[in-house]
Amino acid sequence: MSALIETHELSKWFGEVVALNNLSVTIGEGVTGLLGANGAGKSTFIKLALGLYAPSRGHIHVMGAPPQNNPRVLERMGYCPEVDNFYDGMSGYEFVYWLSRQWGMDRKSAHKATIEAIERVRMADRMDDLIDEYSKGMRQRMKLAQALALKPDLLFLDEPMNGLDPQGREEMYALIRDLAAEGRSVVVSSHILHEVEKITDNVVLLYNGSVLAQGTMQQVQSDERVIEVYLGR
Repeated sequence: MSALIETHELSKWFGEVVALNNLSVTIGEGVTGLLGANGAGKSTFIKLALGLYAPSRGHIHVMGAPPQNNPRVLERMGYCPEVDNFYDGMSGYEFVYWLSRQWGMDRKSAHKATIEAIERVRMADRMDDLIDEYSKGMRQRMKLAQALALKPDLLFLDEPMNGLDPQGREEMYALIRDLAAEGRSVVVSSHILHEVEKITDNVVLLYNGSVLAQGTMQQVQSDERVIEVYLGR
């Protein structure tokens, strides 16, 4: 298995707040669950991998190179953030289309990619409605559509099940598994153990900005540190 993400003594702090502390980890191809309680460092790790943050110490390589200000790496990644940040007065279609255009697609390619991505997240019947009228689950789907439109090799999903009803969650699980079957790699962050179990057996467990355990779900759940600290047994 090829290493997609490698970190060595990676740390990130914001003033006196340490978000990641001396983190060394290797993430390979396929679907990886980035598991941890709120504040464990999951979103900070993803933003470092996306080049949105610079390390305070140590280094991170994605697909063999540092990601920050590196177009060759960045153009191969997609990102569905946890927090909404839509443009006012836009329809779902316009949101995905114009982000695709900004990424460099011509009009025809952007239109085709937008339709395919929106259909994939089952929002075609609402794509011309204003995002302001969407439910939280619909907004979550449209965020995912903009990431899928780029057809990334590596996709980061930060708490993608937030706001989805039970049927929507099952559809999201199935979509992530389908992406893996197509050969795409996905890093999914979640603070809910059974969500991760639905999509992968490969887990990285963060605790207070450090890796507490990594491996299969069975290995992680049987780790004495995990039992004591995370599972509370």
